[in-house]
Amino acid sequence: MKTLPSSFLLYVLLGCLLSSCSKFLDVNPNTGEHISVRNFVDFEEVLNSRDFASHNMIIAEFLSDNIYFHPDSVARMASDYSLRNAYLWNEPIWNNNDTDDLYRALYRNIAQANLVINYLDFALDGTAEGKRRLIAKAKIHRAYAYFILVNLYAPQYNAAGAESDLAVPLITTLDANQLPQRATVKQLYDLIEQDLHDAMATAELPDKGKDVLHPGKICAFALSAKVQLQKGAYEQALDSANKALAINSFLIDYNPFLMEYESYVFLLFQMEEYQEVIFGKAGQEFNFFQTTGLNIYLPKDLISIYTENDLRLFAHYGQNYNTWEYIYQIVANPDGSSSVVRFNNAITVPEMMLIAAECHARAGKVDEAMALINKLRFKRMLEDTHEDLVAESPAEALNYVLDERRRELSFKGGIRLMDIKRLANDPLNRTVLNRYDAEGNVIKTIESNSRRLIIPFTPRALIFNPNLRE
Repeated sequence: MKTLPSSFLLYVLLGCLLSSCSKFLDVNPNTGEHISVRNFVDFEEVLNSRDFASHNMIIAEFLSDNIYFHPDSVARMASDYSLRNAYLWNEPIWNNNDTDDLYRALYRNIAQANLVINYLDFALDGTAEGKRRLIAKAKIHRAYAYFILVNLYAPQYNAAGAESDLAVPLITTLDANQLPQRATVKQLYDLIEQDLHDAMATAELPDKGKDVLHPGKICAFALSAKVQLQKGAYEQALDSANKALAINSFLIDYNPFLMEYESYVFLLFQMEEYQEVIFGKAGQEFNFFQTTGLNIYLPKDLISIYTENDLRLFAHYGQNYNTWEYIYQIVANPDGSSSVVRFNNAITVPEMMLIAAECHARAGKVDEAMALINKLRFKRMLEDTHEDLVAESPAEALNYVLDERRRELSFKGGIRLMDIKRLANDPLNRTVLNRYDAEGNVIKTIESNSRRLIIPFTPRALIFNPNLRE
């Protein structure tokens, strides 16, 4: 049996290891207590953390075209408020005292996954089969974290520039003394794909985890589909999406569903009931409403793509009862202590269907693409009002798919911002982003390939590690 190296004194103080990351990443996980890691069950507990499923990605929504603020509302925000600067695509976004909670949380997850991947073999007990299964889960978690990082904090993947475009540090060890430089987009994607390949090839990993917060093979397939779509590798994306759908293809019918739940924005513990969920992810923004007291409005172009019989308009959003404008829902905490903006960031069956539909459309398979679109829409329209959409060409089918992605996936895990970036070089489907004044006049415009759609490092992170500078 392997034994732990003497430097670990037969255990690893996880809190110490993760906290030390602050030296080079501006990461302070604030674990609250040290976790002694020496037995197999201790490593399991590392992966049981709800931190793997809780990511606040609100800044990605503020950079996208998913939201609208009245100009007087923007004026009420402090000039150095990070979300105001993100909404206006200002530079800089961050002030000197800001911390980027999403960036820190994702690297905390990576450190937790690295602990399991690198040191599980030294556990004092556990079977070889059990260890292979747990390492596969850790690699899925690490792949997810790096996928979010490379797509929100780096330029969009393209084959011509991926080997030179700089992204974020690539950390695979727990050496807190390093000051890592930024890896390239290609290096990040290579690690993500290798981690997912390893997980898929692990015979001991079941198709589904014990619940939607714990990954099984379906999560590796689904995440691989997202990765390949983002790269423009449509044949591979279709294969992965189909493998995920072969394990779970359940679609919720919104008609009876909304009679019981009223909203699809769930807390993590409720996601097991939400049978479309493949990989449970959620986010909560606690400070925006308390800081500004403002509603997050939906822009007219987003509202315009919903029909009156589309139940998603009512399930996903609320309304300002003074103006009847649509807003993103702000809900009370369960203990009633405050109001929060809550996001369902889960990877779902509908997303896999939409990925498959897009791949079919791009391959010229119009009937296959539209069959998936209409199957999804049938479960989303008011009962007895659904009519199948018909496309006459691959280009028209692709337009239907992209509209359906926005209807179904807005405010979910930064997907809209990722779509804007990946379609930047598509002349027929690229997006020009605008901000407007009270009269509807455009006051600011950026292109979808603008570097202002990349979340920058905070000043604090750059002070901790000058190697993060280009």
